[in-house]
Amino acid sequence: MLLGRMLLVPSILLLALSIYWGMVQEHMDIRLILPACLLVVALFVFQHKINDYSLRRWPPKLDEDEEHWMRSYVHFYNNLSDFRKKEFGQNLGRVCAQTDFIAKGMESVPQEIKMIVIAPMIYMRLHENLQISENFRRVALYLHPFITPEQNYIHISEIHDEDGLLIFSLAELQISYKDPLRYFNSAFYEWSRIFFGINQHLKPTNMSDEFIWHFVAGHTNIEKERLEAYMGQPEIDTSSLLLYTCTYFQENIPADVAAWHARVKKFFFV
Repeated sequence: MLLGRMLLVPSILLLALSIYWGMVQEHMDIRLILPACLLVVALFVFQHKINDYSLRRWPPKLDEDEEHWMRSYVHFYNNLSDFRKKEFGQNLGRVCAQTDFIAKGMESVPQEIKMIVIAPMIYMRLHENLQISENFRRVALYLHPFITPEQNYIHISEIHDEDGLLIFSLAELQISYKDPLRYFNSAFYEWSRIFFGINQHLKPTNMSDEFIWHFVAGHTNIEKERLEAYMGQPEIDTSSLLLYTCTYFQENIPADVAAWHARVKKFFFV
């Protein structure tokens, strides 16, 4: 349990006992109730700050099963040194603990699913950006493709900047990690969109959308119409698509694309 919540629970009990004692004595002692009430309010308001401090002070570590899972399914994790793997795992565990995962149609979100959602965020070092790490603290997961009021058509992923919320279809997300060369990774794509949203200067402005789609089609099994239908989106962000292709399909990349990818990777967890 997170430290902020651990402190909040006994504080609420203390407040409840203070009120109960006042009812038993038929006299509400403000000297007991007010401090307890202020403590509860303060802990409720600052619980995220307390959690952040405790998780940075005592960062969680990946256990043996989680480490094995990362090595088996997270492509970019295997390119790290052992020291960087440890650092990556600590950041991954911390952000997973800080994030509110909302299960839609399931009892709870398994730890490995939390990890595959957050792993691209750590890889792109978005956890180091306070604007992003403070805002995007909620992830909703549906079992299958979904419809939302904002996007009234079936799709597999979505970002709500104003609410700090990412939404994913679990079925497509899981299979993309098990077979990344055949199935598009929606988590990597959405975090890429967030990355380029705050790093506009890193977009491949010297490459047209037509060039990017031609390059992607020549290096992957991804075709424009098929990907738009799979994602359920009328438009695909080509900067994020290009980054995805360079990350997962690294052979025979043209010099200009490789140079762009190298410039972007300088900002990543490598």
